Amino acid sequence: MGRLALRPDEKRNEAAVIAGDKATVAEMTKFPLSMPYSVKAVTTKSDFLRRYDEIFNGETNAAKCFRNADPLCV
Repeated sequence: MGRLALRPDEKRNEAAVIAGDKATVAEMTKFPLSMPYSVKAVTTKSDFLRRYDEIFNGETNAAKCFRNADPLCV
């Protein structure tokens, strides 16, 4: 499967997730951030930073998926 073309802001976000740059990812996130499967929405930057690992490593390792260029990684 080929890699999807990303806009510059998406590339920056992906790079920040791969680097584990929580502050940059939080700055680029619009709140409230809805979550799937009846998980409570992330309402503030501080809530986002506190729940970062749950958000990006809960069901899968987002950094690993981005690094491996696999948008369907689970």
